[in-house]
Amino acid sequence: MEKRKYDKRNKKNFVIILVLSVAIICVFSLFIYRYLNASKIKYEIAAGSIMQDVLKNYVTVDNDAVLKVKWNGNYYLDYNDEKVNLGKKLVSYNTIDGSLKLYGTFYEITEEAKVVQHTGETVLNNTTDAKFYKLDDREYLLVDSKIFSEDRKIEASNYLLVELDKLG
Repeated sequence: MEKRKYDKRNKKNFVIILVLSVAIICVFSLFIYRYLNASKIKYEIAAGSIMQDVLKNYVTVDNDAVLKVKWNGNYYLDYNDEKVNLGKKLVSYNTIDGSLKLYGTFYEITEEAKVVQHTGETVLNNTTDAKFYKLDDREYLLVDSKIFSEDRKIEASNYLLVELDKLG
């Protein structure tokens, strides 16, 4: 019996199919790995916390709730048998103890003009220290005991979320 001989074109096609198969398996494995690891990340949200969902609506938590991270990086609040999408970055203020918690990736700009990256859960127990964070493009977080503009038309206590208009 004679062995089948493959020409160069057939060998090249086999290599391409093999490389594509390995690439597809790697991508699929990466998604499974991210899904399994993200589903393990959970945070307890205390009663009295206030936060915003992806549509910028305020969500007030009256009872303890659980915050979960999904594979796509979004935070979801499991509260009263509902899952509320809170987006990739979340600011949670507890009205009872005055603590501020940041979830996601935030960039703190210090007084020395250095940038400090915070990821995951960042707890700010003391909101009397002035801090400045960049959340996203044209979105900022100011933290201080009293925040106000020069003309006193804008006043806030503890924190202020600032979103700049893209039109100017």
